[in-house]
Formats: sequence, C-alpha cells, structure tokens
Amino acid sequence: MLTEFDLSWIFPYVRECLRGRGNLNFESFVDGVLQVLARANVPSMQKTAPPQSTRRPYNLNAIRKDVQVALTAAFYYVEQNRFILQQPYDNSPNIAPDEQWLITKRGVQWA
Repeated sequence: MLTEFDLSWIFPYVRECLRGRGNLNFESFVDGVLQVLARANVPSMQKTAPPQSTRRPYNLNAIRKDVQVALTAAFYYVEQNRFILQQPYDNSPNIAPDEQWLITKRGVQWA
C-alpha cells in the first residue's frame, strides 16, 4: 500500500522538528522538517550535492509534490493554530518577507 503524504501524515515529523527550537522562518521550518524526514528514510529526500549552488541542505526539486504541499499546509496549520506566532519586524506592525516566528507555549506543548 502506498503512503499518502498529506497533512496528517506529516504532523509527527513537524512536532519532532519544533521540539526545542526557538525562532524560525519558513525556510528553516522546511529545512528542519526535511531533516527529520530524511532521518526517517522518507523517499525523495536528497541532500544538495556539493558544491552547493544554493544554501539549502536538501534538493527541493527532488521532493515529491505531495510532500511539498504537506510541508506548506503544516506550516500554515501551526501558524493558524497559534503554535507559532509571527514576530513584528523591527518593532513595527509591518510584516516582512523574512519574518521570524516564535514557538508559543501552546506550540511547545503540542510538539
């Protein structure tokens, strides 16, 4: 039977990724979850070949589309459920694209 790579499938990996973390952004969230997936031997997790043309540790083009969708859905799930909270940029109410998120107490309990 084929594994369905969806939101419910990825939750245990997301929880493991969030344990003991501080601030994060979308890229560090994705890289952290991919690291956990690679340790679990999930198919299509490929390290970026040296010399790295990007600073990303995993080859994002090699990751299955359904895993990519699950990663994005998981990020927005943890944000919308206030497990992570977006921090203001330079103490202003504006949101910058490289914004940082803080893991909340609720997020720590969930993880």
